[in-house]
Amino acid sequence: MTWTMWRPRGDVLPLLLLGGVLASLAIPGSASMTPYNRIVGGTDAVEGEWPWQASLLYTEQGKLYHLCGGSLITSRWVLTAAHCVNKGYSLDKYNVLLGALRLLDLNSNAVFYSLERIIYHSKYTGVTSGGDIAVIKLSSPVTYTKYIKPICLPSTSVTFPPGMECWVTGWGNIYTGVELPSPKTLQKVMTPLIDRATCQEMYHQANKSYTILEDMMCAGYKEGQKSFCQ
Repeated sequence: MTWTMWRPRGDVLPLLLLGGVLASLAIPGSASMTPYNRIVGGTDAVEGEWPWQASLLYTEQGKLYHLCGGSLITSRWVLTAAHCVNKGYSLDKYNVLLGALRLLDLNSNAVFYSLERIIYHSKYTGVTSGGDIAVIKLSSPVTYTKYIKPICLPSTSVTFPPGMECWVTGWGNIYTGVELPSPKTLQKVMTPLIDRATCQEMYHQANKSYTILEDMMCAGYKEGQKSFCQ
């Protein structure tokens, strides 16, 4: 089967709270400066370093497309962004890949799972709305290994103040319009959270303005040397 990298149409706002944050904030444990699926200034991850990292895949005409990242949260559920899973597509077109490091050089640690169900946040209506989050139920339970484990979720009382350093991981573009080169090794980057007011100001443009909602978080640098958007 042929691998292809694909990015959903439409600009993606800073951070879907939890959708991208979980890959880093809940380690036992982020987010962006430009509205695209990418990780800028990242470095290669190593095998088993981020065992909850998931790749959401879509199959079309014999090609396997990497759509978005996600986080394994239990043996049957994966958390991702709602805009990554189109309600009009059949479930059998999707797969979740766990245990992978290099998308173009899979080994025995990587396991594919089909989907049983997708649940969207009730507030989600589009990429500019709130609630851009979804949970995916896998068709069978995951067998935990050194390379596949769930992430530890933060409690509702945990706060994430501006300036807090967070790890972000993914297979997104490394620059605008520049895909992660072969063999597409998982990238990681540490980046600080940005307060909502500052983020809103940075996203205000003459021809387009984004609204940073309560359930969004921003992370990155004003200089742009390291950033993420999921």
